[in-house]
Amino acid sequence: MSVVAHCDETRRRVRLTLWAYAYEFRHDALVPDAVFDAEARRVDLSRSTSRPDLDQWWRDNFDPSTGVWIRRHPELTVVARLYVTLKRAKRAWLIRSLFRDVLG
Repeated sequence: MSVVAHCDETRRRVRLTLWAYAYEFRHDALVPDAVFDAEARRVDLSRSTSRPDLDQWWRDNFDPSTGVWIRRHPELTVVARLYVTLKRAKRAWLIRSLFRDVLG
């Protein structure tokens, strides 16, 4: 397995995890349903990542037709923290870009 292929699958799962968390727990659709669905259909459960424990969890719990699987995620507190961190970073970037001429 190539490093690039490994990274692509990992990134896909992280994106889906964050999108599902945002939608299911925060009522925040970060992407349109069609984008979520298309990315979910691309998940390849036969591919391993650097986290064998999560690979097995994905094989046992992931369902590409819904995001409800996120409610059983074994690292939900980590996912929640990442969501909050990314939302804060996005908000800070937006504020800086809106007031760039004033803030310098």
